[in-house]
Amino acid sequence: MSTTFALGPSFLWYRTRTYNDFANFTSTGTGLAIDATWNLQMMYSISRGIAVGIRGTASYQLGIRSDFDDIKGHDGLGLEWMASFNISDQSAAYLGAQLVVSYTLP
Repeated sequence: MSTTFALGPSFLWYRTRTYNDFANFTSTGTGLAIDATWNLQMMYSISRGIAVGIRGTASYQLGIRSDFDDIKGHDGLGLEWMASFNISDQSAAYLGAQLVVSYTLP
């Protein structure tokens, strides 16, 4: 049985899209978050070099900042329009499990 804990930054990249008058407009953005992850792994040796097990993961991402480029365009009358994007809360939790097979070289 083993466990790990990790804490560190995430540098995020976003791609946004909006639709206007039969055309897709895209923009990009960036963000910053802090991630915390905890893993718990239990392995069982079935031979000298092979082990199988399960790994559980719990992660949380706390969004700190996001910044998007605005999309600007003109309508059929020549009037200018602008689409702005904002993520009010980019925090998320994740729980997962994985089956693990490990082989050790002799």
